[in-house]
Amino acid sequence: GNIISDSTINQINSQKTGTNNYGVTLSYTEPFGRDKVLELNYSYKNNQTESDREVFALNTNTGKSDLANLQQTNLFENGSEAKRLGANFRVVKQKYNYQVGLALQRTLLQSKDVSKNLVIEQTFTNIFPMAAFNYQFARSKSFRFRYRGQSNQPGATQLQPGRDVSNPLYQTEGNPLLKQEYTNKFSVRYNRF
Repeated sequence: GNIISDSTINQINSQKTGTNNYGVTLSYTEPFGRDKVLELNYSYKNNQTESDREVFALNTNTGKSDLANLQQTNLFENGSEAKRLGANFRVVKQKYNYQVGLALQRTLLQSKDVSKNLVIEQTFTNIFPMAAFNYQFARSKSFRFRYRGQSNQPGATQLQPGRDVSNPLYQTEGNPLLKQEYTNKFSVRYNRF
């Protein structure tokens, strides 16, 4: 016959997370004639996240869950600082308008495994293009096109090292060297009502 194995993991898993975010954006616009505008902008964003995971196994001598599982227990801090400088040019006509722009962003991503006294820093420089076009055929018909690039930084739990076996059927492990993602977003819309 078939051998069926059964196992039980008796442990207490506690995870506390906290996040602090702040940012500022400055923008200056300069009109050129009646239908053109140049915009210069700068933004600064700072995101700090902490994840404190403690795992305790059952102590069969005392009957209490007081044996620290040091392979799964850790304190992890993640910081992201982004500085972005950009320019946009916009033209507004009676039936249509369009905008093109470009931004340069430098991001510092710092991952700190406090438990192991390990710090990993990564720096990313990205160029973010953007374009938009709107055309109004009639009062009830319009066409819209949008494009923009953007990046997203990984979160603390995605970066936090150490295997999480709190759900034995879905075990996860963070990667402190995980890179950011870059996305190109396109949208086309035609409205008729």
